[in-house]
Amino acid sequence: MKLVELVITATGGAILEDKITSAVLWSGDDDPDFMEEFGEDFLTPDDFEDVLEYLVDEGILTDEEANAAELSEEETDGEAKPTAEFIPAEKNEDT
Repeated sequence: MKLVELVITATGGAILEDKITSAVLWSGDDDPDFMEEFGEDFLTPDDFEDVLEYLVDEGILTDEEANAAELSEEETDGEAKPTAEFIPAEKNEDT
Protein backbone atom coordinates (compact mmCIF):
# COMPACT_ATOMS: atom_id res chain seq x y z
CA MET A 1 0.00 0.00 0.00
CA LYS A 2 1.26 3.46 -0.92
CA LEU A 3 1.20 6.17 1.74
CA VAL A 4 0.00 9.25 -0.10
CA GLU A 5 -0.73 12.89 0.44
CA LEU A 6 -3.18 14.86 -1.68
CA VAL A 7 -1.95 18.43 -2.05
CA ILE A 8 -4.38 21.15 -3.04
CA THR A 9 -2.09 23.62 -4.82
CA ALA A 10 -2.05 27.38 -4.36
CA THR A 11 -3.42 27.68 -7.90
CA GLY A 12 -6.45 25.51 -7.10
CA GLY A 13 -5.17 22.28 -8.62
CA ALA A 14 -4.36 18.91 -7.07
CA ILE A 15 -1.34 16.63 -6.97
CA LEU A 16 -0.83 13.27 -5.33
CA GLU A 17 2.53 12.70 -3.66
CA ASP A 18 4.20 9.63 -2.20
CA LYS A 19 4.67 10.42 1.51
CA ILE A 20 7.90 8.43 1.69
CA THR A 21 9.74 9.69 -1.39
CA SER A 22 7.84 12.96 -2.05
CA ALA A 23 7.57 11.85 -5.68
CA VAL A 24 4.58 13.19 -7.59
CA LEU A 25 2.41 10.18 -8.44
CA TRP A 26 -0.35 12.09 -10.23
CA SER A 27 -1.18 15.64 -11.21
CA GLY A 28 -4.68 16.85 -12.00
CA ASP A 29 -3.27 19.31 -14.54
CA ASP A 30 -1.80 16.40 -16.53
CA ASP A 31 -4.95 14.25 -16.43
CA PRO A 32 -7.36 15.17 -19.27
CA ASP A 33 -10.30 13.30 -17.70
CA PHE A 34 -9.76 15.07 -14.39
CA MET A 35 -9.52 18.42 -16.14
CA GLU A 36 -12.77 17.69 -17.96
CA GLU A 37 -14.53 16.90 -14.68
CA PHE A 38 -12.87 19.46 -12.35
CA GLY A 39 -10.91 21.78 -14.65
CA GLU A 40 -13.03 24.88 -14.22
CA ASP A 41 -13.15 24.51 -10.43
CA PHE A 42 -10.69 26.18 -8.08
CA LEU A 43 -10.15 23.28 -5.69
CA THR A 44 -10.17 23.76 -1.94
CA PRO A 45 -9.76 21.30 0.95
CA ASP A 46 -13.55 20.86 0.80
CA ASP A 47 -13.01 19.01 -2.51
CA PHE A 48 -10.67 16.45 -0.94
CA GLU A 49 -13.23 13.63 -0.77
CA ASP A 50 -14.40 14.22 -4.36
CA VAL A 51 -10.85 14.13 -5.69
CA LEU A 52 -10.05 10.95 -3.75
CA GLU A 53 -13.23 9.35 -5.09
CA TYR A 54 -12.11 10.26 -8.63
CA LEU A 55 -8.66 8.73 -7.99
CA VAL A 56 -10.22 5.49 -6.75
CA ASP A 57 -12.70 5.35 -9.63
CA GLU A 58 -9.83 5.80 -12.11
CA GLY A 59 -7.73 3.06 -10.45
CA ILE A 60 -5.00 5.48 -9.37
CA LEU A 61 -5.59 4.66 -5.69
CA THR A 62 -7.15 1.73 -3.90
CA ASP A 63 -9.90 2.30 -1.32
CA GLU A 64 -7.39 1.46 1.40
CA GLU A 65 -4.87 4.02 0.12
CA ALA A 66 -7.58 6.67 -0.20
CA ASN A 67 -8.78 6.01 3.36
CA ALA A 68 -5.23 6.50 4.67
CA ALA A 69 -4.48 9.59 2.54
CA GLU A 70 -3.56 12.88 4.14
CA LEU A 71 -4.35 16.36 2.91
CA SER A 72 -2.09 19.37 2.54
CA GLU A 73 -2.83 22.78 1.18
CA GLU A 74 -0.02 24.56 -0.63
CA GLU A 75 0.62 28.13 0.41
CA THR A 76 1.37 30.86 -2.12
CA ASP A 77 5.11 30.51 -1.41
CA GLY A 78 5.01 26.96 -2.78
CA GLU A 79 5.31 25.24 0.60
CA ALA A 80 2.71 22.59 1.40
CA LYS A 81 1.35 22.67 4.93
CA PRO A 82 -0.65 19.86 6.47
CA THR A 83 -4.31 20.76 6.73
CA ALA A 84 -5.81 17.66 8.33
CA GLU A 85 -5.75 13.92 8.18
CA PHE A 86 -8.77 12.74 6.26
CA ILE A 87 -11.19 10.53 8.18
CA PRO A 88 -13.69 8.95 5.81
CA ALA A 89 -17.32 9.29 6.84
CA GLU A 90 -17.75 5.54 7.26
CA LYS A 91 -14.94 5.48 9.84
CA ASN A 92 -16.27 8.52 11.66
CA GLU A 93 -19.87 7.38 12.22
CA ASP A 94 -19.54 7.56 16.01
CA THR A 95 -19.38 11.36 16.02
